[in-house]
Amino acid sequence: MPTANDLIKEKTLRLTKIPDEFLDAVSKAQKELFPEVIDLLSQLKVDSQGNIILDNANLELSADLKEQLKQILLQSDYISAVKEFTKQFDAQATITNQLVRKSFDFTDFDKAKKLIQLSKRNTSDILINSIGDDAFANAITEQVNIALSNNASFKETVKSIQDIVIGNDKVDGKLQQYAKQVAHDQFAIADRSYTSAVADEVGAEWFKYSGDTIESTREFCQVRHNKFYYYKEIEDWSDLKWDGKIPGTTEKTIFSTAGGYNCRHSIIPVSIFAVPKKDIERNINNGNFKPSDKLKKQLGLD
Repeated sequence: MPTANDLIKEKTLRLTKIPDEFLDAVSKAQKELFPEVIDLLSQLKVDSQGNIILDNANLELSADLKEQLKQILLQSDYISAVKEFTKQFDAQATITNQLVRKSFDFTDFDKAKKLIQLSKRNTSDILINSIGDDAFANAITEQVNIALSNNASFKETVKSIQDIVIGNDKVDGKLQQYAKQVAHDQFAIADRSYTSAVADEVGAEWFKYSGDTIESTREFCQVRHNKFYYYKEIEDWSDLKWDGKIPGTTEKTIFSTAGGYNCRHSIIPVSIFAVPKKDIERNINNGNFKPSDKLKKQLGLD
């Protein structure tokens, strides 16, 4: 039976591990996509010098190219990678449930389940429709249209498209570039939003700011790392300014946005009996928290 600390550790490690595994799968999928793209583009007519010609047949292919590329993407391992990634949202919620039950009387409830489904749909839409169009179908189609307009070399065009699809020694392929920008945030925000909804359901008031520190961890998270806070203190953070803060963060959404872009921390509900006395006393002294005499005695605050 895992302890609360075991579950916190697992929950924290997964904020980095799961998106990283997804990005590895995207990198592999890009390489498998490239031959299929080249097979499609091999239909382009070229002149005796190997340059793409501007004629009706090539224009017709160009006009239909975007839809054909989207179909290639939708039948690829990239879609399988996205589906596996979003499945992990459910697994993360299960870990949260186990963790919360260590301190609170909690059973699954519809609001939290619907929240996870919404997060999964939004993430799939971003990774498949938004990124798929912009970073794959549109990007390749635009490169082909440029080649048509300029009677460009087919060989050079293939090289440019290779850079778009799988990248080179300096840049990642476009799908991975864009996925890197959203994967960690989508997973972490979904995790924190679900945790916040569960915390509301069980009436939690005390939280631990727990997570992983990485090279780019900002000062906001460093000073709060593995420390305990009363909910009013966390709400007050939304009024602060710091680099990386997500625009529109409010006293309610701070529990989902936390330290901002690429934040690897969770705001985990805990029992007051797990909170160090100094943190409880801080909130008594600043007027945030007024325990009953009975609770004071239970906490050894008399």
